[in-house]
Amino acid sequence: MEPTSISTRTRTLDGRVAILTPTIAGGAFTNLSASLAKGFLAVGAKQVHILHLAGEPRQETSWPVQACFHSLGRKARASVPALIQFLRDVQPSFIISMPGYVNIPAILARLCLPRSSTKLIITEHAVMSHPCSTAARSELHWRFLPSISRVLYPKADGLVAVSDEVLDDLVHLGIRMPARRSTTIPNPVDIEAVRVKARMTPTHPWLRFKRQPVIVSVGRLALEKNQSLLLSAFSLLHKEIDVKLVIFGTGYLEGQLRNMIMENGLGEHADLAGWRDNPWCEVAQADLFVLPSDHEPFGLVLVEAMACGVPIVATDAVGGGPRFILDQGRSGMLVPKGDVNALASGMLEMLARPGQRQAMIAAGAQRTAAFHPAAIAERWVSFLSGLS
Repeated sequence: MEPTSISTRTRTLDGRVAILTPTIAGGAFTNLSASLAKGFLAVGAKQVHILHLAGEPRQETSWPVQACFHSLGRKARASVPALIQFLRDVQPSFIISMPGYVNIPAILARLCLPRSSTKLIITEHAVMSHPCSTAARSELHWRFLPSISRVLYPKADGLVAVSDEVLDDLVHLGIRMPARRSTTIPNPVDIEAVRVKARMTPTHPWLRFKRQPVIVSVGRLALEKNQSLLLSAFSLLHKEIDVKLVIFGTGYLEGQLRNMIMENGLGEHADLAGWRDNPWCEVAQADLFVLPSDHEPFGLVLVEAMACGVPIVATDAVGGGPRFILDQGRSGMLVPKGDVNALASGMLEMLARPGQRQAMIAAGAQRTAAFHPAAIAERWVSFLSGLS
C-alpha cells in the first residue's frame, strides 16, 4: 500500500464535503474536524457538513460559520440508518470519516447505497496492531477492529493515514488497497486560533504568578500517554534544579498518578491540573512543553505548543508522529521512548541552554506553516482528484 504522491500545486475543491467525527464536544478530533472544515472552505468547497455522534458546537472550538452540523445519535454502531439518510438527502461529493471505529459504520452505510456518487474516504489515526492500553483491549471494538477492518477498509473509495508508520501497519495487518487510493496526509491545525487563545491570561497560579521555571504537558491521563514516565523523569530533574510541573488533562489513571506524585514527595512541585477549555494560554507561559507518549501516530498538541512559542521535548513514540512533527528533531528535542534518564537529561538541557531554547522556538514557529488548514486541504484535494 504505497502512498500516492502529493502535488504541491494549488487546486480547488468544488462541491459539498462531509466530515464524520465521533464528537464535537472538544478534544483532538473536534479540533481536527474544525481545522479540516476551514481548510476545505479555503480551497473552494461550497459547503462543509459535520456529522457527529456526540456533543454540540462549543464557543471554545473555532468552527467556521459556514459549517452545517448533523447529529447521528450517540453510538457509532447505531448511526448507520441516520448516515444513510444523510447521504440520500445531501449527496456530498466526498465524506471523510475518522477514526477507526467510526470508519466501520461509514463503510456499512456507503455499501447500502451502491449507486451513490459520494466517495467515502476513511482515515486512520492509530497503529492498530499496537493496543494502546489494557482498557482499550477490553473494549469490543478494539478486540475485533483489525479483523473487521481487513474485510471492510478496502471497500472504501480511499484511505488516508496520518503517518507513514500508520499506513505501513495497515499493510502489516493485511489491509490491502490500490496505491492510487491510499496516501499519508498529516492533520491540519488552526494555528491562528491557537495563537489567539495563547494570548489570554492563564489560570494556573504557577503560570500566572511564575516564580520559577514551569514545565507543562497536555493529554489524556492514559497508558499510551505515559505521564508516569514524565513524573519519574521530573523527580530526577527536580533534584538538579528548582522547577515546577503542570499536567493538564483527565483520564482513568488520575488516581494512580496522584499517588505517584505523593510517593515521590512532589506534592508541592507537580500538579495534575485537570481539563482546560483553553490550555494554550497556560502552555504559552511555560518554559518547556513535554510529550512523553509511548504511542503517538500524530500529536496535535506538539503543533499547537509550537504555535504557542514554547520549546518542546518529546519521546520518539510508536506511530512516528513526534518524529515527523518535530522534523526529525530539528524543531524540538526527541528522546527515546520509555527512557526516564534520557527524558530527564533532555528537559535539563532544554531549560539550561537559552540559545538552544530560542533556536527550537524559532524552528517550531517556522514548522507550523506545514500544518496550516489550507496547506493540508490542498494535499487532500490532490488526493481526492485522483479518486474522481
